[in-house]
Amino acid sequence: MPGIAAFVCRLGFLLGLAALFTASAFAEPAAQLAADYTALVAAAKSGQNVDFQALREAYAQSPDYDPYGLKLPPAAHEMIPAAIAGDCPKAMKIARTVIESAFIHADAHTIVALCAGKAGDDAGEQAERKIAVGLMRSILNSGDGKTPQTAYRVVTVWEEYSVLQLLKLRKTVQRLVSVDGHAYDVLDAKRDGQDSVVSVYFRIDGILAQLDRKLHPH
Repeated sequence: MPGIAAFVCRLGFLLGLAALFTASAFAEPAAQLAADYTALVAAAKSGQNVDFQALREAYAQSPDYDPYGLKLPPAAHEMIPAAIAGDCPKAMKIARTVIESAFIHADAHTIVALCAGKAGDDAGEQAERKIAVGLMRSILNSGDGKTPQTAYRVVTVWEEYSVLQLLKLRKTVQRLVSVDGHAYDVLDAKRDGQDSVVSVYFRIDGILAQLDRKLHPH
């Protein structure tokens, strides 16, 4: 996941693009989407079936919206390494704070599910796995990432890296492009042991809409 330095490098370019996207990426009024987000999070926590695409879009209109993960806990980057090392107490603690900050963080839900399973908490594992799968499926169902027209639609940068991880791809180069009035992150990536490069497209209109709201508050 890119850190603050990478964010700063991208900011100037993004601010320029944001001016091109004056319309909101979502038709529903922001206040209603913010209310929807609170309700959908509560429903997901209680185990109800929810529309995870709607949940992610509502997050992008909520006061909690943090597309670059700059408000995530400082230890967030230690979450996955701790889980890989088998340190579930540390991984679980970090993952839960990440979820409190950004409920749509699929990686955090995945780690809680895995660690709950290791601890014999079958109900906890199933509940968190349901959320993690729902969040990732809503992204994967939005496209195939092969072209701008079939790009994955994301509302945060960390979702891009979650998709790459799921596809077993490792980023080599990141580009920002504009095509037919839409903005895209293009991540060139490779699979381990292979030289061929795969370009994965992510539509980031929602992220730019957030920048526009910050620049031109109503």
